[in-house]
Amino acid sequence: FRYVIDFGNLGPDEGKGGKFLVLPPGYEGPVPDGYHVARTNTYGNWVIWRGYQVDGTTAQAVNATKEKFRIYPLSQMENPPEMTFVNASGQFMNTIHRMDANIFEEINEVVQAEPLMGESPELLGHLAAIGIVKGQPFEPDERMRAILKAAAKAGSVTVKTVISKPRDERFYWYPGESNWQTAFPGRAYTWELDGVTLHDIRAAFHFYATGITPAMALKLVGKGSQYAFTYLDSNGNPLDGSKTYKVNVPADVPAKDFWSFTLYDNQTR
Repeated sequence: FRYVIDFGNLGPDEGKGGKFLVLPPGYEGPVPDGYHVARTNTYGNWVIWRGYQVDGTTAQAVNATKEKFRIYPLSQMENPPEMTFVNASGQFMNTIHRMDANIFEEINEVVQAEPLMGESPELLGHLAAIGIVKGQPFEPDERMRAILKAAAKAGSVTVKTVISKPRDERFYWYPGESNWQTAFPGRAYTWELDGVTLHDIRAAFHFYATGITPAMALKLVGKGSQYAFTYLDSNGNPLDGSKTYKVNVPADVPAKDFWSFTLYDNQTR
């Protein structure tokens, strides 16, 4: 995932609401006035936001979304279509990428659908080496399928190891004192720091999370959000689903809007 733009408290609208225009690669048409404009290198983009509970209910946030949120092509700006909102609560939905050799089929779909400028030439070169090339069919032979199967297996266990028990101290909020980790080591939401691409950190983040914004990485008091997670108990042992654990939370958590504590399954995140 790559950051495009924020809206809300951390966006150019400063929480007052407004109209945003996301322009695709190669767009050279007119840009209407009155929009916060962002340009992206991909055709596919994902928009997410968080609503807050009021008096223990989400009704206000849900109603505000239905009343105010609209998304439509620029060509329909004069007559936007009606929005359809789907309540996904309680519905089965698989949002997890494959962890076997079929992951390469998913990657090929993205390469075919997006422009070349959507990814770095270096990464596209690695993909080309295994037969994933834009405009060409991905048809690995038996030999290559065996290689891809072994590669997917190695990649799966490697990324799980990197995220669950990293050796890089930048992963930890308090190195040497606690096992709580930060989602953005080095506060690098671009996955680059001091001119270096953070390969392990980038892979680890995308194993267990999605969505990137500076608001989650930088210290923006009163506006941003911070995250801490762990795969280990206080003794450094992996968390075990068959056991019961106690978490001590200090009183008066310094959170303006909300704070939460969530348990995830290691397989489905």
